[in-house]
This record gives sequence, C-alpha cells and structure tokens, in this order.
Amino acid sequence: MAAPSLSLTLEDQLTIHFKEIGEKRLNSQAWPRSPIMEMMTAKAKPYKGGVYIQEQLEDGYEPTGSAVDEGSDMPASQPNLTIAAMYQPRWVVETLYLDGIKQMKIADRGDMGPILNWVQEQVDKKGRQIRENLARMLCLSTTGSAADGSTNPTSLFDIVKATGDLGGVPVTSYPWWAAVVDNTAGAFSSTGPSRIRTALRTARKYTGFSGPTCLFVSGTAHDAMKAHGYTKTGYVRAPDASMGAYELGDPKYHWSAHAPFEPDFMVEGIPTYYDSHLDALESSTISTGGLILGINDEAVFMRQRGGSVFSVEKFRDSERKLGTYTRILYGGTPVCINRSSNILITSIT
Repeated sequence: MAAPSLSLTLEDQLTIHFKEIGEKRLNSQAWPRSPIMEMMTAKAKPYKGGVYIQEQLEDGYEPTGSAVDEGSDMPASQPNLTIAAMYQPRWVVETLYLDGIKQMKIADRGDMGPILNWVQEQVDKKGRQIRENLARMLCLSTTGSAADGSTNPTSLFDIVKATGDLGGVPVTSYPWWAAVVDNTAGAFSSTGPSRIRTALRTARKYTGFSGPTCLFVSGTAHDAMKAHGYTKTGYVRAPDASMGAYELGDPKYHWSAHAPFEPDFMVEGIPTYYDSHLDALESSTISTGGLILGINDEAVFMRQRGGSVFSVEKFRDSERKLGTYTRILYGGTPVCINRSSNILITSIT
C-alpha cells in the first residue's frame, strides 16, 4: 500500500509557516528609533481576555481616625479600599498582499525556499510597519481614530495629563490621579534645570512610586539640554569619586546598560532618550517648543494579548486580483495605575 500523503495549497503552506511572528531586528536606516515604544513593550503585561482591562487603584488616602482619651467614642467605619480604572484593548493591522504574477515568477515547482524568502521579507516589513504605526500613535497629542472611527491605542499624552478622566477615573474627584505638567515657556538655559527639579520633586511626592524611570525628549529639548543649563552649572564629580553613570555637565562618564540601546544622556540618574516621534509635537496643542516626557515604567505600561503578540490570519485568495493576502494584527494598549509619578515639561527653547 502506498504511503499516505498530504497535499497542501500554497496558501496553507504559508499559513503554517507564518503562524507566529517574533521580534525582528530593525536593520534599515529608514525606520526611526523608537525608545518610547521599546520601553512600553518591554514592560508589557498580558491581558486575560474580555472587553475591558481593569486596573485596581488604591483609594482612601485621607486618615479617618483621631486621637482618643478616656471615655472617647470610637465609631467604626469601612473606607473604600480600591477603585477600578477601565481600559479597552485596541488593535493595529497591516494587510500583506502577494501578487499572483510575482508568485509565478519566483515559484519553484519543488523548492519552497524562494517563495518563503520573498514572503518572509514582506511579513517582516509589515511587522515593522505595525511597530512604527504604534510608535506614532503613542506620541499623538491625543488619542486618535482611524478613518472608519476605530479608536487608536491610548496616546501617552492622554495619560500624562494634569486634567481629565483616565480609565473612567476623574481628576476632579481624585486629585492624586493627575500627572505633573509644566507648561511654562522659557529658555532651558535659564529655567530648564529648575523646572526639571520641581517636576521630579513633585512626581516623588507619594509613596509606592519614585517618579519617572525614563525621560524622553524631542529634538529641541535634546539640543537645549546638552547646550545649556546642566552642562554649564551641572554636576561636579569629586576627584576621588568612583566611576558612575554619565551625568550632564560631568566630563567623566561611563555608560550603564539600558536595553535595547544606550541613553543619549542621564539626568539625575534617569536615562534620557531622544525620540524623533516627539518632534511633531513641538508645534502643537501640547507644546510650542521642545518637550520632556517622564514615564515611570511600573506605573504606565502596555497591556497586550498573551502568547503571540503579532498574529497572522490564514492566507486567502483575493477576490478582485490575481494574488493572495493576509492580515497581520497587534492587540494592546497603554494602561496606567499611577499618574502622579509621570511628568511632562513643554515649550522648551
């Protein structure tokens, strides 16, 4: 009896081959570096399914007790322990189309290698396009929407705000649910260091979080911070001090490792990165100059689908063209469990 055989269509073979998409190294100069997106996804946590993502916030910060003495009444009360911030998972998609004529040019009757190499390049590029699209969405002045009304993943600038609801929790009722925002315009050389000191002190007001763990700057802020302020009046290292992380104004430096790439410089021990996606906000409703965004990566992070973050649908025949196509999807959105540990300083010149 002949051995059983299995005949698969090209579409089936491609679907099996691309069941999962892993993280790909960006090796082209055309793709901008994306420190914000890298940080957010590096600290990502899975959500367990459902229409909403619920994050528990501690409530009841005001003491309800008092001093007592002989004969004092001590009524018992049950304070509210937590409130829930509610978020919704969002989806970003890219469509991959494989032209049928191109397939026939490349295809070999026996060897799947040429086809797989060609399609692998296409899939890798689509994965990078999703990552670039996500990086741009995170840096919009406010959470945008697609042409059909679908909502983008939440913009970080709707999270790092001193006003407005987030996750259904209003700042007017919960003043601790506000980020530290400084919109005072001015030259960094004269006001920059003091603005940073004040913002960091304020962001470290509450226990549990110690202010930003990363700072991200636009181009104007990057150049101003290196040209003025800290570099002129900044840190002075004692002659007998040991080698440490590089600080602005300190001519003796040593980089410490911060994956996936080194920071541009350090500010008060905080790694600081230039992200070109912030440049578009230097003339916007957010800022009229350079800006500094400080994120605590334990307080703000991505909730994304578990398992394979990127998924590929089954390849199928196009109805209108000679070819096949699939859709590559990413599911996730930024969430926040503590707003007050994050800072935004705008309008830097």
